[in-house]
Amino acid sequence: MTDQPPDELAASPAQIATGLPVAADPTGTSCAHCGRPLRSGTPVSALLTRPAETGTWTIPAVACRDCPLTPPATRPAVVVAGTLTTCAQPRAQTHHLCLTADSHQSHRAYASPTPTDTLDTTP
Repeated sequence: MTDQPPDELAASPAQIATGLPVAADPTGTSCAHCGRPLRSGTPVSALLTRPAETGTWTIPAVACRDCPLTPPATRPAVVVAGTLTTCAQPRAQTHHLCLTADSHQSHRAYASPTPTDTLDTTP
């Protein structure tokens, strides 16, 4: 048996963002820019980041669609448009706020995210 790297599948930022937790409180969170309450069903912009130490994409901030999100300069980041929704974790019997990303959109990419040098316009 030879050592081979795990298979890697290409995914759009929208696919990466869909289902990622936004907040532990399933009833809502606040806009990172203006502080307005954001609840399930609200269209938002979400910042996806991938810390080098974990390699896992997370959503550290969401904002109203009218408010700007400033990505960190120190790690890969992508801003995607999406809608907040409540996701269930049946095994843990919990709910949390997560993102359902819009499927037809352009994304602003920063600091060499994966995939690199692309604009995602496909679902």
